Amino acid sequence: MAKRKGKNKISAVITFIIAAVIVISGYLYPKTAGDKTDIYLPSNSDFTASVHFIDVGQGDSALFVNNGHYVLIDSGESEYADKVEEYCRSLGVEKFDCIMVSHPHSDHAGGMADIVRDIGCDNIIIPDIDAQYITSSFYEDFIDAAAESGADIYYAYAGDKYTYGDMNFEILSPKETGKDLNNDSIVTLFTYSDISVLMTGDAEKRIEKQIINDYPALKCDVLKVGHHGSSTSSCSDFIKTVSPECAVISVGENNKYSHPSELTLKTLEENNITVYRTDYDGNVILKTNGKQYRIETEKGK
Repeated sequence: MAKRKGKNKISAVITFIIAAVIVISGYLYPKTAGDKTDIYLPSNSDFTASVHFIDVGQGDSALFVNNGHYVLIDSGESEYADKVEEYCRSLGVEKFDCIMVSHPHSDHAGGMADIVRDIGCDNIIIPDIDAQYITSSFYEDFIDAAAESGADIYYAYAGDKYTYGDMNFEILSPKETGKDLNNDSIVTLFTYSDISVLMTGDAEKRIEKQIINDYPALKCDVLKVGHHGSSTSSCSDFIKTVSPECAVISVGENNKYSHPSELTLKTLEENNITVYRTDYDGNVILKTNGKQYRIETEKGK
């Protein structure tokens, strides 16, 4: 009898070890819509494109890089302009192919006038928002800098497509603009071969529902979570439809808005999505060869 019990204990230990390995594997290669093991890029592999979610506190800024081509989406507050410039230059940026401003709020565009003047760009993409709804001097300064730069300026509307190097950007929203600046945010799907990142600005649930109604087959590998993880965004239907494997929340440490919300974190958790946060992880970097990707963080996860 004792011997049989001993075997049971050994079996239990083996079962525990196997379970632990499965759990650990699931953490390293989380599974959601697809099998992460099929797309995980080993750390010793070469990559040909990268997306850098720059830690700009309670704000957004992301740099897309491919073979000497550079696209910057948002800048964070003005106090982060130097940091964004230094970070971009460290990756070889001498001039941007394109700068995109998701919407005229200072936590997304406060530093963009300085960046345009200091580094320059060939193209600028902005939402077509009536001047009467823009009362902030920082944005007027940005528009002046854009005009002075000689860059081609485009208004973003759903269906527009732009290509820089082998990087593709498809505008999914806005379809039209008004005075709701968050919901006038440019929502764009970045694709590089088989890998995709969905950038949502501060678009809220109404726009998320509109997007999945217009694009019912929309999927992405990585989601930049809307509005810094606020409960106003990341509705369950949207998250389930786009089914990202990983999500990045660009958010300030101990911010006064209590972002990200518990509701948003719960929604992401319920959908088995691996979450990265700039307040915890610092800069978050996606590296890809177009078929596989890996995510690295400044502080380590």
